[in-house]
Amino acid sequence: MGSRKGNEALSTQKFIARNALMVASIIGMSTILGLTRESSIAYMFGASGTTDAYLVASIIPTFFAGTLSGSLTSTFITVYAGYLARGEEGKAWRTANIIFSFFILLLGAVGILFFVFTPTLVHLFAPSYAGNRLNLTVELSRIMMPNLIFSGLLGILVGINNAHHSFIAPSSIGLISNVFIIGSIFTLGRTWGIYGLAAGATLGVLSQFLLQLPSARKHGFHYRFLLDWGDSGVREIFTLVTPFIVSAMVGQVNLIVDRTLATGLLAGRVSALYFASKLVLLPQTIFTGAVSMVVYPLLVNAAALEDWPRLVEGLNRAIRLLLLVIYPAVVGLYVLRVPLVELLFQHGVFDAADTMVTAQTVPYLLGVLFTGSFVAILVNVYFALKKMVVAVGTGVIALFVNIALSLILVRFMQQQGLALANSLSGLTNLVLLFLGFFVVLKLQKKTRLPYRAMSLFVVQVGVAGSTMGVAVYFVNAILGGRWTGLRGLILSTVFSVLAGLGVYLLLAYVLRVEEVRKGIQWGIRKLGRWTPEREKIKHSGLGQSRRRKNHGEIRIIGWTVLIAVVIILACYLFTNRGLSQRKVDQTGPAAVAVSKETQMNQIEAPVKAPLNSEIVAVGDSFTYGNPFGPEHSWTKGLAGSLGVVVLNHGRVGQTSKDVLAHFEQDVLAEKPGRVIIFVGDGDAIKGISLLDYQTSIKTMVEKVRAHDIIPILSLPVPYQGFESRIKIMRNWLSGYTQEEKIKSLDFATVLFDSQGRFRKGMSGDGKYPSLQGYQAMGKYATQALGDK
Repeated sequence: MGSRKGNEALSTQKFIARNALMVASIIGMSTILGLTRESSIAYMFGASGTTDAYLVASIIPTFFAGTLSGSLTSTFITVYAGYLARGEEGKAWRTANIIFSFFILLLGAVGILFFVFTPTLVHLFAPSYAGNRLNLTVELSRIMMPNLIFSGLLGILVGINNAHHSFIAPSSIGLISNVFIIGSIFTLGRTWGIYGLAAGATLGVLSQFLLQLPSARKHGFHYRFLLDWGDSGVREIFTLVTPFIVSAMVGQVNLIVDRTLATGLLAGRVSALYFASKLVLLPQTIFTGAVSMVVYPLLVNAAALEDWPRLVEGLNRAIRLLLLVIYPAVVGLYVLRVPLVELLFQHGVFDAADTMVTAQTVPYLLGVLFTGSFVAILVNVYFALKKMVVAVGTGVIALFVNIALSLILVRFMQQQGLALANSLSGLTNLVLLFLGFFVVLKLQKKTRLPYRAMSLFVVQVGVAGSTMGVAVYFVNAILGGRWTGLRGLILSTVFSVLAGLGVYLLLAYVLRVEEVRKGIQWGIRKLGRWTPEREKIKHSGLGQSRRRKNHGEIRIIGWTVLIAVVIILACYLFTNRGLSQRKVDQTGPAAVAVSKETQMNQIEAPVKAPLNSEIVAVGDSFTYGNPFGPEHSWTKGLAGSLGVVVLNHGRVGQTSKDVLAHFEQDVLAEKPGRVIIFVGDGDAIKGISLLDYQTSIKTMVEKVRAHDIIPILSLPVPYQGFESRIKIMRNWLSGYTQEEKIKSLDFATVLFDSQGRFRKGMSGDGKYPSLQGYQAMGKYATQALGDK
């Protein structure tokens, strides 16, 4: 008897390990493409308001599609796999056709309603959005609305394939989708801007749906329209689907809470939270998704046959496998958070300031990675046993914890507070699920639980993973100090990861971690038995026949990728015929590299008249009129030429932080119609970080807009010895003004030549303008603002 149980445990371990490794490999390739996708989005659009609009727009279809797709997959497998386990295949296919037909009708109707009421939904999820940003978000949401229909039906097909232990096609859905999205960024995106990215996301979901069809047909699925509300399987699915939907909605609502509250923060905070979560959840996406996909059909089968030892063994092996991977991943992400964000996302428009904001958010999300991985497995157990009330109840409690903590923490910690709230919410859910597992289900009365073995395993992994973190830290510090540039960043990060992996595996082997020892011993045996003759047999007809079952799905994936490329190229050629690109003037010292798609994506803002003619000018020495004083500054010439009151609140040596500190009394208390903000040189001279500069500028813009005052931003001018720092500020500010539709001034065009030197007569000391220079600045400002 003991031998039989041992063989069953070994069989379960091999089944989970073999299939999880295969699925994880496919999901890993997909995730690499996913990182490429996020890096491409960061490169083309940055952590900007435009990217925020896309991410918020994706909430609506993602929320409903994710909820329906996940719920249908889990519910369908629960019922469908139960039929298969009992040998009732005919009932299984009948139920599949009825459910498929019903959701074609339901999702079609819901999609139409959502398309009509998209503005209301966007306002619900992003109440602070208005004007151009609201319109853009609505348009992007409608482009991605078909995702709702195809994602829902996709869930049924994935359920069919998983129930038959066919994991290649289901695990490849991200692979195909990422091909479309990446292709669309650099093709459709160059013509339609952010609209092209939304279109690519829709094509990606359609490709996911089409990928599942051949595999499902191979297992016996032949669709025919059929509706029968009396079918026992259908009734059971509808009985179970509500708890599944509620459980799935918990995660989606958490996402909505995060992005909704983040929309009230400074521009780019939504994107920072998004990119940080993509990095942190990378291991969970790969390994938790793989283990869950493989284990769930096994748990359903064991529950249907009431084989409790096999169910507990499957859960035990899944948790051990996840802990073995997730804990070192948490440690590694914490230690390497800055170089990883820099390496993956700091390209194009995504700059160093975006990297720091994103990296600072990463530690607060690590709890989500750790707890979320085990929550997913435990929820699968409850669903397999059809004990959904506990899983749903704990999820709802955790949701309210997240909402409450988010509302509190976001005020003090901005997007970091939202991340921390998610981590604490996940911990709450995990603790409650464990309590439910022991107290409510009382599985300990049905089979013995491996308490001692699991406790020892936790200690082994904890020691190995923590030691690994120390090794990674010192290796990265040593190599990072010696190597510079992109090449140095890549090498130092890669060698740090490899060193950490080596230390972790070595310690795990020494500490006698079962999975690691067996894996290493298996690899040694394989290498020892490798010969050219065996390799020939492996690729012979006999060896190929063993893998023939999977070759069809692999060919489907290959053809789908090819079709994706053809569709994207066709769309690109078609759109290039009908649309002309607008050129961007990028001449002179004020030139800034702004992506063409961002320019084309801009919506013309309505011309808004100032509340009154009064203008306030704030800034540093260049506003004050140094060294001559305010009476000789450019503001004096502007006031005389326009015939309006111009209050000069410039101060020598001011930084953007100083201007912000006096902003209430210098600007808001004056209640002008317009305010000119001219800072940056003081920041560069005093070493103020780009992030602080950006934060101050954005805060001032938000303040004046809240008081219906029109902001005008002036780019900082070159200053001897600090040209490189000022250039970075100029580039960012130029892009920011175009993104936010803010009028900008660039006094450098009249003060400096194409080589960045003062024009003749424009300066007396090579640092500040001469009287002639300030007069030229006044004329320039008059011409720029004369049309109001």
